[in-house]
Amino acid sequence: LMPTTNPKIVKPDYQCTTAEDWSQQRPQHYDVICILDVVEHIPHLDSLLNAISTLLKPNGVLFVSTLNRTAISYALTVVGAEYIMGYVPMGTHDWAYYRSPDEVQKLLEP
Repeated sequence: LMPTTNPKIVKPDYQCTTAEDWSQQRPQHYDVICILDVVEHIPHLDSLLNAISTLLKPNGVLFVSTLNRTAISYALTVVGAEYIMGYVPMGTHDWAYYRSPDEVQKLLEP
């Protein structure tokens, strides 16, 4: 981030914690939460989504973006990006953690 003297610009407050622990400290704190390219790395997605639902204010909005569990996503991310091209370390992606849109939706339903 670029240094600024503008008092209207709020600097990020980085926390080294889990969503589960943070949700206990900040229930109903956020209007919007974005989970982008995270879902495919989380073994216990239900726990994360429960914590996030606690963090959202009533009528808050959650944006989720993730890789769908398809043969193409496996070929591109695991085989291609990890093993062939070496863009990310081997083991970065576990295809068992990839979820279809329907699976994510079901986990979000009350």
